[in-house]
Order: sequence, then C-alpha cells, then structure tokens
Amino acid sequence: MKIPSGIYGRYERKQKVLFYSISEYKKIIHPICIHNSLKIVDEIENFNYRNYHVIHISKGELNVALLCNIYHPFCGTILWSDEIYMPRTFIEFPGKIPTEYSEIPMLTSETLNSYPKENSLECLSKDELKDIKYWEVENLGQIIFNDWD
Repeated sequence: MKIPSGIYGRYERKQKVLFYSISEYKKIIHPICIHNSLKIVDEIENFNYRNYHVIHISKGELNVALLCNIYHPFCGTILWSDEIYMPRTFIEFPGKIPTEYSEIPMLTSETLNSYPKENSLECLSKDELKDIKYWEVENLGQIIFNDWD
C-alpha cells in the first residue's frame, strides 16, 4: 500500500487539501453498522493534532474504535481503550462491508500492523519522512492515524 502525501495534514503548497468530516464518515458507517448489528455508541471529532475521527462501536461485550483519517478516506479499527489517543495495535473490523459501501477503504489489521516498506513511503515529502523517523513509527497504522504535533 502506498501512503499518499498529506496523510496527516502536512501538504505542499500546490496540493489541494481535502477534509473528511465525521458526518461524511457516519453517512457511510451507519448503514454498515446496521447491516452487521453493530451500535454506534459515540463519536469523537478530531482535535488538536490528531489526524483522525473516532467512532465508538459496540456489539454485546465487544467495544471497538473505528479510526477515520480526515485527509484521505481510510479507516482502521482498534479495541476501545485509551489507545484511541495513540493507536498501536489494529484489529479487523467486526463485520462485513457491503459492496455498495466500499468507497471508504477499511484497512486490514495485517496492513495496518505491518512495518511500512520503502515503496509504501515513496509519495511522501521529505518533511513527512523526517516526522516518521522522529516519531519512531512501529507500523503503517501509526502513520495513517496519528496525533503528531
């Protein structure tokens, strides 16, 4: 997987900056949750330096946080915990994504927990690459969902 430049909000001047609101994600996530008998418990819009929204989802005893990148349409899932402020370990989304809602990529735990290969980072700017080194990134998910200042 190639990570697009601007994944965490650091854009070159010539780049068009997109922003995905939590309401845009909810329009897609809500029917997926209904399809899988999941309940949206809460939503946390991005704040401070975080580059993602959080949608708290539950089913019985299972509580997960769906992380939604605000600059590119990527989602990933972690267990609901304080880790939502510094995600480290990603899990599979607890349901099936109907094909009519596949426009938001739900990234797999295998992808998000893997260390980024050099070709995964080739679209990033020098400043983005410096940040990745500085923050001692452990996996691809930490680049896509982060709260670096």
